[in-house]
Amino acid sequence: MWHTRGGQNWTLITPETWSLLHAVLHLYKGNLRGGIYSPVREAFEQWVAHNWKGALAKRNRRLTDSVLENVQWIPCKAAADRLGISMARLRYLVRSEQLDGQETISAKGRHFLMVRKDQLARVEEELAGEITMAKAMEILGLGKVRLRRILKLLFPSAGRVNDQPHLPWCISSTEVYQLAELGEELPRIYCVDDDEISLADVLHYWQWNADEVVSLVEEVKAGTLALSRTLIGKAGISRWVFKRKDLIQWRAAMQTGRVNWITIPELAEVLGVKQQVAYWLTQNDYIRSQKMGTRKHHGSRVRKIDVDRFLRQHIFGTEIADRIGRSPRKAMLMLQAVSIYPLRGTSIEACRQLVYTRCEALDRFLTKYSVGDLTKWHDTVKRRKKAWERIIYENGTPVPDPSHFQLEPR
Repeated sequence: MWHTRGGQNWTLITPETWSLLHAVLHLYKGNLRGGIYSPVREAFEQWVAHNWKGALAKRNRRLTDSVLENVQWIPCKAAADRLGISMARLRYLVRSEQLDGQETISAKGRHFLMVRKDQLARVEEELAGEITMAKAMEILGLGKVRLRRILKLLFPSAGRVNDQPHLPWCISSTEVYQLAELGEELPRIYCVDDDEISLADVLHYWQWNADEVVSLVEEVKAGTLALSRTLIGKAGISRWVFKRKDLIQWRAAMQTGRVNWITIPELAEVLGVKQQVAYWLTQNDYIRSQKMGTRKHHGSRVRKIDVDRFLRQHIFGTEIADRIGRSPRKAMLMLQAVSIYPLRGTSIEACRQLVYTRCEALDRFLTKYSVGDLTKWHDTVKRRKKAWERIIYENGTPVPDPSHFQLEPR
C-alpha cells in the first residue's frame, strides 16, 4: 500500500507482504539451495540487492553475504554514519532531492528510512567541500560574532545544514581558503611599524561595522587596496597589514558624496526592474540598504558597492533568457532540469522576477546553451550604465569614473 506525504513515497508493509517474502526465502532451506532452484535463487538475490527497500541484516541467515554487500538500499543510520552527518541533515538531503530515499511504515506504525547506497559517493564529495562556521573562524582568524555578521556578505553560497534557522552553517571551503590565502606571498613580520596597522587591530580598536569590513575585504580582493605585509601569529585575514595612512584615507572616502549611493526607486531604474522587485531584494538582504532617517517615509538608500556586489553574485532570469535565446519561462524550465533554482527570500511574498545565484553549474549551463548573438544582453548592460549616469547627473554630481563602479555583471 503506497502513500504520498511531503513529496515522499511511504510504503505500508502488510502482514501478507511479509508472508510472501518468508515463503520465497523458504526456498533457501536445506538442499533446495542447489540444483534446479539455483536460477530462482540467483534471480531473487539480484532482485533483493537492487530493489528491496526493507531492512536487511546478518540475522537474515538465508541470504548470502554477497547480497548484503551489494544491496543498493541501506538504512539511514548506516548512510548517516558513512557521510559523518546527523540524521536531521540526512533527512534534509532526501527532502531536498539531493539523495534518493524512501520511508516505509510498518503495520505497528514504525518508520524506516532507506537511501540509495550508490549515491553516497557523490554526496560525500559534495559535503567534502563544506566546512563549519567554527572551522571558518579558525581559518580566517575572526570571532564568532564578527563572522556571523558578515558571513552571508562574504560567502553568499553559505547556508544552514538544514532548512531550519537554528541549525549550523555550511560554508564553501574553497571560498574560505581562497580568501585566507590572499597576501601569502607578502613579507611576514612579528610586529607592525608605527605607520602600519593590522586588520586584527582594526577590528579590535576601530570598531568598524559589517559593511566596512566587507567593503575592505572586497577592495583587497579586487586589488584596489594594497596590503603591505602579513603579521606572524595571526591567522587568515586578521594578519593583513596596511599602511595606516592609506586605510584612513580609504575609510574617509567611503560613502562620502551623493555619487556613492542611490535610493531604492533609483535602484529599480538601474537594474531595469519594477520597484517591487528592488524592494524585495533589499528586504531579503540580497542588496544591503540603509535608512535615510529615523522618521517614517524617509526611505532607504543603497550603496554602489552593494549593487556591484549583487551583480557579481547574481543574474536575472531575463538575462539568462537573452543569453540562451529562449523565453524566460523556457529558461526557467531548462534550469530546473539541471537543479538550478531561483532565489527564495525569508518573506512570505515571492519575488516578481526570477533571480539566480551565479555558480559553476550556472556557468556551465550558459556556456553550453549561449547563442552567438548576445545583442539583448549587451543592451541590458548598457541600459544599466546609462541609468546610473543619468541619475548621478540629475543630482548635480559628476559622473563617476567607470573603473570605480562597474555595473557590468561579471
